[in-house]
Amino acid sequence: MKRLLHWAKVVCFVTLLLVSFVASATSAEKPAKLEVYNELKSWLVEQHVIDTVSVVPPYLNNLIYANSPYLISHALQPIDWQEWRPAFETGSNDDKLLFISIGYSTCHWCHVMAQESFSSTEVAAVLNESYVSVKVDREQWPLVDTHFKSALEAMKGEAGWPINAILTPDGKLIWIDSYLDKQSFTKVLIGLAKRWQTKPSAVQGLAKRVEQKLLLDKPPVSSRNSVQLSSSQWREVLPRIHADISSGLAKDQQAGGPRFFRAYWLLGLLEQYLRQRDLAILHQVQNHVDAVIVSPTYDAIEGGFHRYAVDGDWQVPHFEKMLYTQANMLRVLAKLYAITKQARYKIAILQTVEWTERWLNQQAGMGSAVSALSEGLEGTYYQLAATERSKINYSADWPQSATVKALRQARAQRVKPAVDEKVILSWNSAYVVALLEAYQATQLQSLLDKAFVVSDKLWRHFVDEDQIYRSSFAGRAAIKAEAEDLAWFAKSQLMLSFYSPFMIEEQDTSSAKTKKDSPYYRGQFLLNRLVASIETPAALDRVINLNRDGEMPSVRSVAFSALTLGYNLSQKRQYKQFAKSVGALSVNWQRQLVNEYSFVVHQANVLDAVSIGQASFARGNGRVIASEKSNSVVLNFEMAAGWHINAHQIDNRRLIATEVSIESADEILTYPNAIEKKLGFDNQVLQLYEGNFTIAAMILEGQNFTGEVNLTLQACSDKLCLLPETIKIHVL
Repeated sequence: MKRLLHWAKVVCFVTLLLVSFVASATSAEKPAKLEVYNELKSWLVEQHVIDTVSVVPPYLNNLIYANSPYLISHALQPIDWQEWRPAFETGSNDDKLLFISIGYSTCHWCHVMAQESFSSTEVAAVLNESYVSVKVDREQWPLVDTHFKSALEAMKGEAGWPINAILTPDGKLIWIDSYLDKQSFTKVLIGLAKRWQTKPSAVQGLAKRVEQKLLLDKPPVSSRNSVQLSSSQWREVLPRIHADISSGLAKDQQAGGPRFFRAYWLLGLLEQYLRQRDLAILHQVQNHVDAVIVSPTYDAIEGGFHRYAVDGDWQVPHFEKMLYTQANMLRVLAKLYAITKQARYKIAILQTVEWTERWLNQQAGMGSAVSALSEGLEGTYYQLAATERSKINYSADWPQSATVKALRQARAQRVKPAVDEKVILSWNSAYVVALLEAYQATQLQSLLDKAFVVSDKLWRHFVDEDQIYRSSFAGRAAIKAEAEDLAWFAKSQLMLSFYSPFMIEEQDTSSAKTKKDSPYYRGQFLLNRLVASIETPAALDRVINLNRDGEMPSVRSVAFSALTLGYNLSQKRQYKQFAKSVGALSVNWQRQLVNEYSFVVHQANVLDAVSIGQASFARGNGRVIASEKSNSVVLNFEMAAGWHINAHQIDNRRLIATEVSIESADEILTYPNAIEKKLGFDNQVLQLYEGNFTIAAMILEGQNFTGEVNLTLQACSDKLCLLPETIKIHVL
């Protein structure tokens, strides 16, 4: 390597980040830049980076080798860009300052700055002479992005992209800002370069003052001096946090300015509704989602949600579409449909999934985003007159209406916006989770099939022996997976295992390949990798400090969720131990939890689980699916070989009988015939249910069925009986 950077100190809440910049490799190591460019020419035309394949680029930098469409789009600029890479060495680069620019492919102001400044030979001359210039795709390097975003928030009061930062050669921040016009940006570059050349001690002094400012703004949390709330403390604090979120949503709906989806607020409030049956909570969420669906921020013509609205009434979208936005909102729609059975939510689910599969489908999974730009302008592809929108009947199946079909046909004549074909592991795994929750709500087999297809693509392309990657483009996987990727991937696999055949580890004689193809074992493999990645105090602290919800839930939130699910299905104590460690809070935890409601929701579920339509029990060796049919509730059970639950009438007083009750209603229960047998731990003949069986409850006429079923059972194997379990299921 010719150029190396050591990020010596993290001055926000992210701990040590060691980075380097890899300069051009020798021709023996890499093909020539022009050779790679020639291979990419057709793609560059499709992405509107060049106009024709006959273009001979006057400039070509190292980003032509990148594994990201966003970075490759900067490869023809006159700046000597380097790509951000992890490093294991430290060093400097001829005493030059470091310029780091972070963006992503669908970022509007990133493109503006690229055209105004990064394509300028005058700006390039300054950067090439006095700086090592580094370009970062924030979607590939979320920890790097989080670090600089936090610094920008602390220094400027708000953050947006692109993020541009200048550092000393040993990695100390001296300046950070977002978009600047060419004149202002050039002035900053020249001024700091001159200052560094003439008075480096003054610049180092500036770096120390910036560091102190950032440390005071966001002191890091350590697992060694953190707070662990007891169950009773959580029960005490949860109602207040739920109320704060509900109040925050109400204020958000009244405020003007940019509006982002509050998916994690909505999901948590819906679960709280299922616990309390407070209709005010349900109506608040419905009003919020209904306002979005009938607004331009939801694409009623093809499906899918735009990233956010510029105004306070959802009428002026920022037109980019992100995979994670679709995943988040699919989960909200699924939960709303499961609760209300109102058709518009199911229609929006299917339309959004159809859009995602049609627009984003790639070899390795789903692409990350669709640009807002078309024909050089934002939103051109999506523009729809208010009079045309007013004709859409959202009370019917609008995608199949003549109005929407005509509008869709007219849109097909326009130039489509570009797709970022980069596949991100965590985002795709979140999409699999969303498909599974949509399947649970709708029972449409196509959604479950799609979840398995995407999951298998991810396993084939992102897992290579013991190495797991985060990002893939053009069939090439790159960048080591982070805790976020491992946690989401593990969670999606463990959820998929509900729909796969039981495999008993102790007795299973199936082939190694069959085990490898099992979502249950894949999930445990990934959880073990997650645990290994946070075994050191520094690594654990880094995850604990990723404790703020953004476009995706906080990293520690999804890690906690995956580890808790893994423990519930396997009873492996290390998962429970690390879930507890990941759940460590700072001494200012009251303020922290308001910004991390996704974690609060998971903690609430630990205390009082909300199961919609189905549940696992017996350490994952039993499953039950509940549905309502003809004024009856039907519970379909499936148990792994060697496991059973006690029947509803038993002779052994030491064991707990199976009992089903319908909340707020009288019912007539029909239990299956018991199987009588002796087990290894008891000489007495026992009454059991095993294998596949059904319990039905006919609700008496005139009863007010709330949709909740309570199930008490005790599961046993031939060797032991587990403690009794109580399960509450919201029936579909």
